[in-house]
Amino acid sequence: ANFLLAIALYAALAWTGTEQPVPIVDRPPPATAAARAGLQSGDTVIGVNGAPLQSWNQLRLKVIDASLSGAPLLLGIERSGQRLDLILATQGAMSADLPDRDPLQVLGLSLAPGEVLIGSLVAGEPAIVSGLQVGDRVKAIDGDPVLRSRDLIERVRDNPDQSLVFTVQRGNDEITLRVTPAAQSGPGAEGRPRGRIGAMLQDRVRTETVSADALESLATGVARTWEMSAFSVRMLGRMLTGDLSVRNLSGPVTIADMAGQTARSGLQAYVAFLALISVSLGVLNLLPIPILDGGHLVYYAVEAITRRPLSEQVVAFTQKVGLTLVVFMMALALFNDFSRLIGP
Repeated sequence: ANFLLAIALYAALAWTGTEQPVPIVDRPPPATAAARAGLQSGDTVIGVNGAPLQSWNQLRLKVIDASLSGAPLLLGIERSGQRLDLILATQGAMSADLPDRDPLQVLGLSLAPGEVLIGSLVAGEPAIVSGLQVGDRVKAIDGDPVLRSRDLIERVRDNPDQSLVFTVQRGNDEITLRVTPAAQSGPGAEGRPRGRIGAMLQDRVRTETVSADALESLATGVARTWEMSAFSVRMLGRMLTGDLSVRNLSGPVTIADMAGQTARSGLQAYVAFLALISVSLGVLNLLPIPILDGGHLVYYAVEAITRRPLSEQVVAFTQKVGLTLVVFMMALALFNDFSRLIGP
């Protein structure tokens, strides 16, 4: 029932369509795995290990999953209209010694804002005189992509009294405008005056609607449920071997907190969280621990092999062991919950 509910929820999300961040990579810090792989600011990740990629959330899951085993990832990159293949090393991104660090941050992967919008304009200044309007999305300056406000500010600042070609998205139309930044008193680069255009800017993460038809949605729901189930099992396995800290285990307090956060984020985020909880419950119930469904399956398997039922003493003893394990996991999860609440 848990898995069927997760399939239905994931299928519903795929069918109705979800707004997801486009996987545009920001400039990686030097000496990180992303920098060594050759990733650059503005690169769009379009595939992982030969499979197509549609969103930053999918990339995050792929990276975390690979980090569990330290396996490298083959990233398909789109850069200035060209396709590139880069190998990203993930070994060491996740460690039991540092459980709270984000593996993507360790590897140097971060999401670029992706879009720069014109927020407001100052009367009489070059921006409004050249024809820029509130809500315009600045895509490029002189052909160079603009992914964040800093890109535009630096270009304008370093080019006072120089004509710049702005490529702007306005509604469904793409237009070009010539903007000449006015010289502003005060030292700029190499002692030169600074340029200004009189516009307030807004950074916004670029998103796309990912949707599918009814049949594809059902297939997506099954695939997504299987993917999250396998990921959960691998996470539990890494905890048992000590390669991943048990501090990653969460209990009802964290679940309630996350439920509130996702509910405030919107219906889609809340439904996705419910699907994730359903998958987690399904995996938990199938663990080979007596008193859980998985434990009963173990009993049935043993009976099928021995051709006779287990003795009452064996069942009673294993039930006690199973109950102890479940109580221990619950206590550990609650301890982790309250540690996060009162921790730094």
